Amino acid sequence: MKILAVDQARRGAWAVFDTQSKALEHYGVWEFPNRIYPFPKAVCNITGLIDSLLKEHSIEAVYIEDVSLGPNPQAFKRLAQLQGALINLFEQLSATDTTGGSGIAYGVIPPTQWQTFCGALQKHRTKELSLAFVREHFGISTDDHNLADAVCIGWYAVNNLST
Repeated sequence: MKILAVDQARRGAWAVFDTQSKALEHYGVWEFPNRIYPFPKAVCNITGLIDSLLKEHSIEAVYIEDVSLGPNPQAFKRLAQLQGALINLFEQLSATDTTGGSGIAYGVIPPTQWQTFCGALQKHRTKELSLAFVREHFGISTDDHNLADAVCIGWYAVNNLST
C-alpha cells in the first residue's frame, strides 16, 4: 500500500512511501508565495496538488502534520484553515469512492510524535535534526526542512501506524 505524508503550508512538501517495504518512493516540494497567490488561491492550489498526488501515486492513506500554536497566531490560523481544507478533500474523496472501498484513509500526526521517533525533538534544533535524519537514513541532501519533515512524517507513519 502507498501512503502520502505531507508537511502542509504555502511552502510545503510531500513524500510517498510503500508500507510493506517501508521504502521512500517519491518526494517533492511546492511553493505558493503570498506575493503571487492570495491565501484562498494558495489553499486551492495546495488541495489540487494533493488531490493529483493521491491519484498519480495510487495513494490509499495520507498523513498530514497537525498544527501547533507558535509565536504567530495568524500563521496558526492559516495553517488550521489549510488543514481543514485538506481534511475536507479527504472526506469528499471517501464519500465519492465508487470502488466499494473506504476511500482515502487519513490521519493527523502531532509534530512531537514524528520528531521524537526520528530523533528531531530538541528545542531550536528540530529543523537541523530532521535535515540530518533524512540525509543519514535516505541519502537526501537538502536544506529544505519542509521536505525533511514530510519524509520524517512518512517514516513515522510506516513504522508506527496501521491503515
